Amino acid sequence: MSDDTPIGTTTFNSCGKEVKLVSKQIVKEDIDHYNVITYYHINLFTNGILTSCRYSNLYPILNMKYVKDNRKLNKKDDLNINNKWFEGLRVAEQDLNINKDGNSYMGDTILEHINILEQLDIKNQN
Repeated sequence: MSDDTPIGTTTFNSCGKEVKLVSKQIVKEDIDHYNVITYYHINLFTNGILTSCRYSNLYPILNMKYVKDNRKLNKKDDLNINNKWFEGLRVAEQDLNINKDGNSYMGDTILEHINILEQLDIKNQN
């Protein structure tokens, strides 16, 4: 749990109605969970609620649309990663340092995270 999604955060459901986060709970036991994202758009509906991961938080959102800025884009040739990850995670637009808050997110940089994802891909193919 983090402060990135405070009580009162709004999203919407699959019926198009706005919903609001009303509580959080810390569970101190092992639980099965998934971090599912989609290629390029990253967002998806889970149990009828629009959900995402930190890779989708690219820009501020106003009226359900990203407000893009003039950031310098990362170049694929500089990163030496598979196009599947570069396009799918929108790495051109991402901040390469994903560990700004000191928490471990499967690596300190997006490149370390992608390396772990590739290893998981190989493991799951066998």
